[in-house]
Amino acid sequence: MNELTTDTIAFKEEDGMVIIEFQKPVRWVKLNPEIAKQAGMQMAKDAYKAQYGTEAEGKTIITRELEAKLLTRLTHVIRNMQKNGKAPGFIANEVMAIVLREVS
Repeated sequence: MNELTTDTIAFKEEDGMVIIEFQKPVRWVKLNPEIAKQAGMQMAKDAYKAQYGTEAEGKTIITRELEAKLLTRLTHVIRNMQKNGKAPGFIANEVMAIVLREVS
């Protein structure tokens, strides 16, 4: 079972559900950016496993969704730029900028 545990909160998948466990009763949670990122990624992994019954094969569901989104977007961008006669170097530069904005 994948599990992310900090000193106040834990995430796991169990019986097809994503479980968030708190060490004690809480009204709010304050996480530093790294822990918040890890928590979000772990919750996405657990949600994928709960929904599909398997791990995301080394990738997070976030990565798979981003890949699909980028592939669709870049296909349209490239097609439109080619139709408008843009040079290959210009197209490559624009595509690189789009990818870098999405992944950074």
